[in-house]
Amino acid sequence: MKTNIKLVVLFFCIVWMSNPVFAKKITNVNKQASNLNYPYQVTTWTGHPNVNTTSSPNFYKSGWGWNTGGIISDVRIPCGQDGFIEHSFTTINNHYYIIGLSEDDPSYPTSTTALDYAWYVNPSIVQTRVPYLNSYINHSYTNGQNNVLRIEKIGSLVYFKLNGIVVGTHPIDPDKEYYVGGMINSGGTNTISISCSHKSLINSNGYPITTWTGHSNVNTTSSPSFYKSGWGWATGGFISDVKILSQLDGFVEHTFTTINNRYYMIGLSENDPSYPTSTTTLDYAWYVTPSLVQTRVPHLNSYINHSYTNGQNNVLRIEKIGCWAYFKLNGVVVVTHPIDPDKEYYVGGMINSTGTNTIPISCSHKLTSSRRYATLSHKLNGGYYQVSDDKLYFEYYEEYKDGDLEFHLYNENNNEETSINQANLTNLETNTNQKKYGTNRFQLDISTLNPSSSGEYYILEVINDKQEIFKLKFLRI
Repeated sequence: MKTNIKLVVLFFCIVWMSNPVFAKKITNVNKQASNLNYPYQVTTWTGHPNVNTTSSPNFYKSGWGWNTGGIISDVRIPCGQDGFIEHSFTTINNHYYIIGLSEDDPSYPTSTTALDYAWYVNPSIVQTRVPYLNSYINHSYTNGQNNVLRIEKIGSLVYFKLNGIVVGTHPIDPDKEYYVGGMINSGGTNTISISCSHKSLINSNGYPITTWTGHSNVNTTSSPSFYKSGWGWATGGFISDVKILSQLDGFVEHTFTTINNRYYMIGLSENDPSYPTSTTTLDYAWYVTPSLVQTRVPHLNSYINHSYTNGQNNVLRIEKIGCWAYFKLNGVVVVTHPIDPDKEYYVGGMINSTGTNTIPISCSHKLTSSRRYATLSHKLNGGYYQVSDDKLYFEYYEEYKDGDLEFHLYNENNNEETSINQANLTNLETNTNQKKYGTNRFQLDISTLNPSSSGEYYILEVINDKQEIFKLKFLRI
């Protein structure tokens, strides 16, 4: 399939130009991932038993050999998004290793051609490697000085950079996901610090969901114990106000040990906050029975059975990452399906069996209030937002990096209100005053303003790292 990548990209571009709905989706995704300047160190790895990955970036390898040196991370560049990986080194003493990107493959590499886009490092040269194109190009470097290797995925092209200079360009499929991986040939301790434009999601523990509504036959007040009156799927639906937000990665997870005559589902409902009323309502779901579990994606007519061991701890998980939904059973991906990154996904479930069903469910996202959040815009349109109780709630999308939110508040006379600063700001997504990459919901406490200013208008300005200004006009009542 990789040999036809240019045709795929050409077809993709033609479809994009001719389909306004599709064009909207791609525009939004690229907007989210436009930054290529703020890396996160990759710390979570798995690999061949000969490689000790617990002390990253120091990998201890028993013996020499490529086929016993594979490592892979749970960090990935999601489909449709720009991103990069980066590695810096100074002196290479008898060490031989590869770092790179693995297309749609979360398993550690077992051969030197398993990484699809890679840098090879040895004591005398570095080499760009794109095995499926049979491209292996050597480059020199200066031992003892700081050398930076980088692979950037931007749209349908990948760029190899050595110390900031592009030394190779190749096509890449923008609709694939790319895992961060490597291979180590040399025995002993290999110090290989690798950074990525994206953070790890997989090792997040999530937050237990405790607030549910459902059919009148389901008592949701004692979650995770749901008491259901009578058998039947149609009377067993329940839904949470917790959801995975649009354009954000996330997951839902459920753990169980023994299933005794219990039949239920947990999953994600696309853009639907009402409890499910049929077994096909949940768009991405796990179905649990005493003998098997099943992945369910009704709109794709996909229903696949999987075995588990009753009496042991079993973990079911659905991860939404970029344009893909990953079903995991005990940490292993068993099914992958496409998912729309622009939709919101509510966490819900269904119970068939009567009596008490204990179903603990957690999610990567916390409960967000149903309050209305004001939206910022580049230009004021004459409208305004009313603020009562001296609390302004607004939503802001961060395209670049985590950190302080730069903002200013101006009164009707266009004078800045210096009493309003970072201490007045709370990000309700993280319970800090910091912005994070992606969607942020802020509360701004304006109680430090002059009490006599009630009934006056104010303008809030937020400035991003590109020096773009977003504005909001509000009335203090």
